[in-house]
Amino acid sequence: MSRIQQQLRFFKAMSELLDAGRSLSSAIETAQGTITDSEVRSQIMQIYNQVVESSGEWLQLSSFNLTGPQIFNELFLLGIQRSFLPEFNLHVLLLKEVLGDDDLVQSTSQVVPVLGILLKCEVPLFRAFDLLRSDTESVEIRQFAGEVMTGVEKGRPLFLAMSKRPDFISEDELKLIEVGEQDGTLVEKMLEIYDLRSK
Repeated sequence: MSRIQQQLRFFKAMSELLDAGRSLSSAIETAQGTITDSEVRSQIMQIYNQVVESSGEWLQLSSFNLTGPQIFNELFLLGIQRSFLPEFNLHVLLLKEVLGDDDLVQSTSQVVPVLGILLKCEVPLFRAFDLLRSDTESVEIRQFAGEVMTGVEKGRPLFLAMSKRPDFISEDELKLIEVGEQDGTLVEKMLEIYDLRSK
């Protein structure tokens, strides 16, 4: 079992324990028993100790350097910060589904769904693009993320900033993004694109 799979297993156990009414510290202490990798277990225990010391208040989440892709770690820590709300578990599992076995963004078809999941988890747009660039080995995807960020920084709507790269997003999909930006349903439209591509 990979480290990411162990983190996901831990994440799922945490959600179930919290749903059952366990305190955060108790849930962490119990759920860490699902982890076999000593390095991951050590990292989890650091988090547990921090929770105990701070009475559940999370102030320095960025100080935890978890092993594995940054996208998963970002959502993992946000999940802890928000008491592992059950929907967070679903988003992480969906992210795993989109990325498949590699745990990294490898193809152009993964880019929009991954952005949608990150935004759904309230990761800010520019941070989402940073994570996208950090968790890919594709020069093409890094360039795309950089171009879009530059366009948005210059005040362009997201759909226009993405429009110069039809290899990443189709004209019909751009229309969905445009509508989403206008009516506040951007995240839903990005996830709708994933559903359409999966059919």
